[in-house]
Amino acid sequence: MGWERVTRHIKSSRTRQRRSSHHTPPPLHTQTSTVALLVLLSQHCQATAPAMYPGSHLKVSSHKLARRGARSLFHRFRHHHRDHRRHHHPQHIPGYTRLRSSPPVQKKAFWVASSTASSTSSSSSSSSSSSSSSDGFRPEGLKGSFAELDVVNRFRSELRADPEHTNTRRQVEAAYSDVAPTPVSSPAVLLHSVDMLRELGLDPLYAQEAEFAEVVGGNRLIEGSAPWAACYGGHQFGNWAGQLGDGRAISLAEVEVPAALASDDDDGDVGEAREGAVGRVDVDDGEGKAYTAGRSKTWEIQLKGAGETPFSRRADGRAVLRSSIREFLCSELMHALGVPTTRALSLVSTGEQVIRDVFYDGRVRGEPGAVVCRVAPSFVRFGSYQLPFSRRDASLVKDFVEFTIRHHFPEFREGHSYDYRGWFEEVVRRSAELVAHWQAVGFAHGVLNTDNMSPLGITVDYGPFGFLEKYDRRYTPNLSDRTLRYAYGNQPYIVKWNLYALSMAINSLVSPGEPAAELGDDTQKVLESYDGLFQRAYFRHFDQKLGFVPDWAETTLQVPETKRILIEELLRLLELSKVDFTLFFRRLAFLEPNERYTLSSLPGALAEVLFDNLADGEFDDDLTEGWEAWFESYLEAVRDSEGDDIVHWRERLLRKNPRIVLRNYAAQRAISDAENGDFQTLERLYEQLQSPFAVTAEEKSLINKGASSQANVRGDGCSQDSDILEFERPAPEWATKTRGIAQLS
Repeated sequence: MGWERVTRHIKSSRTRQRRSSHHTPPPLHTQTSTVALLVLLSQHCQATAPAMYPGSHLKVSSHKLARRGARSLFHRFRHHHRDHRRHHHPQHIPGYTRLRSSPPVQKKAFWVASSTASSTSSSSSSSSSSSSSSDGFRPEGLKGSFAELDVVNRFRSELRADPEHTNTRRQVEAAYSDVAPTPVSSPAVLLHSVDMLRELGLDPLYAQEAEFAEVVGGNRLIEGSAPWAACYGGHQFGNWAGQLGDGRAISLAEVEVPAALASDDDDGDVGEAREGAVGRVDVDDGEGKAYTAGRSKTWEIQLKGAGETPFSRRADGRAVLRSSIREFLCSELMHALGVPTTRALSLVSTGEQVIRDVFYDGRVRGEPGAVVCRVAPSFVRFGSYQLPFSRRDASLVKDFVEFTIRHHFPEFREGHSYDYRGWFEEVVRRSAELVAHWQAVGFAHGVLNTDNMSPLGITVDYGPFGFLEKYDRRYTPNLSDRTLRYAYGNQPYIVKWNLYALSMAINSLVSPGEPAAELGDDTQKVLESYDGLFQRAYFRHFDQKLGFVPDWAETTLQVPETKRILIEELLRLLELSKVDFTLFFRRLAFLEPNERYTLSSLPGALAEVLFDNLADGEFDDDLTEGWEAWFESYLEAVRDSEGDDIVHWRERLLRKNPRIVLRNYAAQRAISDAENGDFQTLERLYEQLQSPFAVTAEEKSLINKGASSQANVRGDGCSQDSDILEFERPAPEWATKTRGIAQLS
């Protein structure tokens, strides 16, 4: 039978793996000094990666990496305050004098937007400048401008403010600093998200008005708002980096949108809920201030590339069109895929040049500037708690935790009482769910530092990200990640590492009364739940990618052995065969469960993907036997699960597996054309990324074979289109070897 053949191949593979292994996994101690904790964690996670984190068999020097990170974290935390003046007074910051000598931006330019500012033009898709209500009609409840939104600014009013108001680089011992965007010469809207406009309660036609471009370009403030830049720290590549903060991001405002206007599209799996809700229950803070959780959504509106802040260090606070296009497209794609993420409201060109060293090799060049308006329930990060902890500012750590619970996890608060452990358990669960979802869509974040992780369990900061082409656990889109720390297959382990780093900052709240030098029992028990949570989420997603309904995931953390074998063997074969990750799963729908296949008899659409990277068009005998055994076992499982009703199996395959993701070469095509003033490729690509599950005419015909209604197939009504095929295809050979496409700076 197929299962016996699969098991035989797995056993032989594991035997070869054991023979090549050079170490024995050490035990993960439950009580140890905090200095050694991350070292042991890293050794344990890497050594046991094949069992704990599927697809994480990386040849990385984890011991060296973790020792460096642990020493950096604790030694710097421990000695940070031996000389408070040296560390916290600006004159002692290296490079401060030179940075300060640059003239600060004038307040007038920050706060006053001229009514005779440049005439703003929109993209070809939004070129009209007429008022959205000029015809007397606007959808009920939607607002006609930012000025009509309900600005609440809770982050500013409830957390400690920086007492200094100059826009100069300095150490800030507060949650944020006042700073406003630096105006640009000619803001023009290139792209905007109609869906996100509606989420904010705004009429989509508002994006055609000049005022919209002025606000999202940084030339005009939202009425009633007071912009700020957040202060936080973080670990970068395992090393404690100290103060980081929003170096080129400025938050304009927090706005509250009535639930009647906010869409409720939480129809996905566990962990796929949109993270915009304030909460699920009504909460009274004990002082007469009610938080209407569950009745509204709160959104923080932020501009990336809007100018210098006190945290810009040696940078100019600006962003280039190249990176801004990538962030806009990917954040909206991830939302369409059902992955929790920050959103993109708009992409604006500034009409100005920005000087950049693209590959950090000394060759600078001017690039078109841009601003992305991104939106999230909150941009608080792991580093928001870490930085005050490193400064022994326990009150600010507590303020941040309670602020987060109050507005985003109100179920863990009752009056003045906060359930810190329950909140941390939820942070761990959401983090495990998030990285499992990344793995399922083939997404590699590229720079998974602690300052780039959110306690809300949403994807933040799209830098050198990438999606898998061929399945490769060692894939990293980051040109500077030479140790593969942030490679695709290593992401589950890194998320756990980051959770441990976060736990040190909040340990005194989660495990009160425990020695400060060690993680408390409660904290460790919460962290130890991560492995089971991740594995359940990971195998649930891949079970769904194979078209099954994972009922087992609702009742247990234990993954059925048959599921584990089927999925792990498939991933092994995909990697050995260098098969395109996205298209393989999509084209499983072309199989007929009642057929028995050899590799030569596979449906053409699937065979095309399977054999795409073979020079001679044939597998060796071992791979051939492995693939045929896997297909036999898989289709046997489909028959056992579905019986004669295979239509719903196909529908589930098409709903779960996208046919298009943001491939780097496609993004680069759009970027190159846009830099030359041609935005048609960009607009076509964005249009297709908004419907990643769109079905082709050929796929519809497969469903129609069973005389089933297509109503449940996401993207119904879309037909096969040459533009979709253009961006759906795997990267051409030249693109896989080109710096800036295969890997990014």
